[in-house]
Amino acid sequence: MATWREKHPSWEYKLWTEKEAYALGMRNALLFTAFDKVFHAQADVLRYEILHKYGGVYVDADSECLRPIDDVLLDSENFACLENDHDPPLIMNSFLGAVPSSALFGAVINELQMIDIDAVLAEDRDTLYKIAWVLTGPGCFSEVVHRDRYTIALHPKHFFASHGEPGLYGRHWLGSTNRSYSD
Repeated sequence: MATWREKHPSWEYKLWTEKEAYALGMRNALLFTAFDKVFHAQADVLRYEILHKYGGVYVDADSECLRPIDDVLLDSENFACLENDHDPPLIMNSFLGAVPSSALFGAVINELQMIDIDAVLAEDRDTLYKIAWVLTGPGCFSEVVHRDRYTIALHPKHFFASHGEPGLYGRHWLGSTNRSYSD
């Protein structure tokens, strides 16, 4: 995470821990708790809640900034990068931005509220680990964007590479933090 601070010295930086997550007053706090030990699903829930409440730029803790983000890329109510070129495309959620109270992120939070918490609690953690990308991650986010036709600036997938290859602005190391991040 230090690379983001180094390349964007004027940005306010915040590393969110579980303590801050619960203090946020999440609308999906019970879902967040239900996904215990499925950390990427918890991160999904938290990222949408943070962006809706505060706005700003969200990047995963396991990402590296290669060069400063151009202001023109940030100049929209909501933005993200494409994960692939399918029709409709999958939208990655490891690099996102929004204005406070974004209708899109409010809709994603509402979508998450339709998940059966009892079913999540009863499900095997390994199964949840494998399907979280659909329930809370890029699958869920993409579904809301495409189905409800929210306005979002979608940048090319190579701007923020999600598979370890060098990206133009950043590289995502996919789960490399193993809960060992620090500010």
